[in-house]
Order: sequence, then structure tokens, then C-alpha cells
Amino acid sequence: MSGDLFAMSAESMRVAVWRKGESIGGEEFIAANEAVVDYLATLERPTGMFEAIKYRCQVKSRTIRPTVMGNTSTGTGLNQYVWIRTVYELKDCAKE
Repeated sequence: MSGDLFAMSAESMRVAVWRKGESIGGEEFIAANEAVVDYLATLERPTGMFEAIKYRCQVKSRTIRPTVMGNTSTGTGLNQYVWIRTVYELKDCAKE
């Protein structure tokens, strides 16, 4: 994965930091490694429950859309799709 990460281009994205959690574009994301988790820990967090602090960051991420299959044994199986963003690198965050 390290070779793939080097080949990925960083995009400028808005990251919202909540009291408990983070989001990009209103969606929660998965931190792919400890470096992302450690960097998020350095960002200032609001104290209020419904407050957010917005940052503009350089982000290397990948979004996938796996299929979630329903219960096919009962005949009500519907395939649904979910979007999952995984963040591999996060840096240079500045408050907006």
C-alpha cells in the first residue's frame, strides 16, 4: 500500500471536527493508519455537542462502493450500496 499511497495525489478538502468524530463532506470516514489518527488528535475540538470546527486539509483518500446484500434466504434480498471513504494521509490542516 505504501507505493500506492505515494502515487495518490492529495486533494484539498474540508474536514469538520466534532466533539466526538470527524467528517468529510458530511460523511464519517475511516482512518487507514495510526498516522492519520495521531494527526486528528492534534486538531482542536469544540466543547459543544452540536458544534464543529472546519479545517481545510490536504487529504489522500479513496472512496469505494461495496455491495451490501440483503437476506436472500427469505426472498427479500435487496442489494444496496454504501460509500466508504478511507483516509490514508491527512496533513496541512488550517482553520477556515
